Amino acid sequence: MLTIRRWLVSALVTMLALGAASAPGADREDWYVVELQGQRTGWMREHQRLTERGWESGMEMHLSFGRGGQRATAGVETTFLETVDHEPIEMTMTQRLGNTPVTSRFVFTEDGITLTTVNAGQEFTQTMPRPEGEWMTPVEAYEHIAERLAAGAEEIRVRMVSPLVGPAPIESVMFVEERENIEAFGRIVPALRARVETSLTPGERTVQWTDLEGRAVRTEQSMGAMSLTVIAADQQLALAEPDAPEIMTATFVKPTGAAIEDPRLATRAEYVLSAGGGEIPALSSGAQEAERLEDGRVRVRLDLSRVDDDPSGPEHLESSSMIAADDAVVVQLRDRALEGVQETPVDRALALRRFVYEFVEEKSLGVGFASASEVARTAAGDCTEHAVLLAALLRSAGIPSRVVSGLVYTQAFAGAQDVFGYHAWTQARLDGRWVDLDPTLPGPAPFDAAHIALSVTPMRDGMLVNSLMELGSIMGRLEIETVRIR
Repeated sequence: MLTIRRWLVSALVTMLALGAASAPGADREDWYVVELQGQRTGWMREHQRLTERGWESGMEMHLSFGRGGQRATAGVETTFLETVDHEPIEMTMTQRLGNTPVTSRFVFTEDGITLTTVNAGQEFTQTMPRPEGEWMTPVEAYEHIAERLAAGAEEIRVRMVSPLVGPAPIESVMFVEERENIEAFGRIVPALRARVETSLTPGERTVQWTDLEGRAVRTEQSMGAMSLTVIAADQQLALAEPDAPEIMTATFVKPTGAAIEDPRLATRAEYVLSAGGGEIPALSSGAQEAERLEDGRVRVRLDLSRVDDDPSGPEHLESSSMIAADDAVVVQLRDRALEGVQETPVDRALALRRFVYEFVEEKSLGVGFASASEVARTAAGDCTEHAVLLAALLRSAGIPSRVVSGLVYTQAFAGAQDVFGYHAWTQARLDGRWVDLDPTLPGPAPFDAAHIALSVTPMRDGMLVNSLMELGSIMGRLEIETVRIR
């Protein structure tokens, strides 16, 4: 049901994008312990080496955590290959958010970039332009940081490209504050303390300590009300069994205001959202209309009869690694679901929603973030797995679709009562408007006004990480006032 992995991946992306400086021209391999809320949740490894083709750099992070009493994992591995003169050759990212890894390979050419994504044996290829403006490759950026630190710089700016977010450059600024000793698993290390700001997580606080050679010793990253800490360690310590902290309930939101007595029957509602300084998306989409108030809060109104004017595009019908509408198994499920169903798009969409709810038999919180191809074969997962499978089935049936991230009200879940939890569902383009469809609902109603949308995405290849970043800053500190619901 809940999508806590969005915060985890957002934090993971931020930590990896920051990187760590190293001595210019040096081969290296550094290991780190990763802590979430003060508990060991996994490990991180960075490497840099000179190969026959040029400099290869990379990062790898694996996290383990509890979700409603079940254990789940998330992981990302990247490599970037550049010439000794720092010309980009290719970069690769492998995500392990479900049981099947997804690998994206970006090859730089004179004319642009060729992206090839492989998921469950299927290959998807597209071309895109090279990044605009001036930017650095990873090793070039690491050398620049190390040299500026050695020169005593107090402010270091870097604009670099990472396989984590595709060809969109990441802008980071390191503000060196003071020299102090830092403890790292029993070692006292003379270090430089710096505040880091990055375009991936604007407004979020990151503090990094580097040793006098520029190697990261400790990094503390806050996202919303949660914290992630990365501490330098040896390989044996880094790979020790993690605690797998339980973190799902920390993101539940207990609403104030009017009581929500029959959430699954609600057709209209009004809420006011606040996040203690965090930037709340004011999203108008599907049944929802939102406006930002003068004090930074967001007023959200839901009306299931609302007609929006947001158009659809080709990206809402195309196949991607996460939403493979042309996957042979997905096509078989589509035909099975629509057998005997009337040809109107509305009837077909409603039939597909009901089918997904019944098909995903194992309602499991232990799945990270599986693709539609994987769910079609395993019939397991929580809200995100339901949402991506429905999106794929809709596109396979010629109906534009996209995935929504937000919250849903539940009267009882994982030991908590009367709370909003992070959630995902699907929108279908029907009769000229986007219609919300929640395939996790067991009843005949496809949606209700006890949902609050925060972001929508077509889940194109190269966009997944960016879409996951949007919710990280408000998780754990969002407040919801129910003004009215009926």
